[in-house]
Amino acid sequence: MSIPRLLTGGILAAVLTLGILRLAPASEEPIVVYVLIPEVLSPFEREEKYESPIHAALQVAGLGEVVGGGTQMGPLKPDGSRDVVHIGVDVDIFDLESGLNLLKETLIELGVPVGTKLEIRSAEPPFEIQLGSRGWEPLQP
Repeated sequence: MSIPRLLTGGILAAVLTLGILRLAPASEEPIVVYVLIPEVLSPFEREEKYESPIHAALQVAGLGEVVGGGTQMGPLKPDGSRDVVHIGVDVDIFDLESGLNLLKETLIELGVPVGTKLEIRSAEPPFEIQLGSRGWEPLQP
């Protein structure tokens, strides 16, 4: 797919992600958010339950996109296996306040467990919030 020159170096930049063309200001740098979910799911289940719905919600609102995901494995057990410790979803958002609010709402709607953490890595300064029994709460550095 060829992206017109007008879009690649001027006022707008075009990004093709998961088959969706998104237009954003060329100077816009995404805010990197890692969503740590203390849940045991396979990569397919993680994608179906969390990655696709989060991506869809952010794309519809024009506020961001899911850029990856992973599974944190525990230490090697004597039988050679490892248990899943938690799963993660990598998200880029394009507006800190609106994108983060939509992400938090979407995660609640998807039923993430208490203990889910958002690590806002590229904000200045970086910070973390965690879902507690009373809602989203900032974590002390």
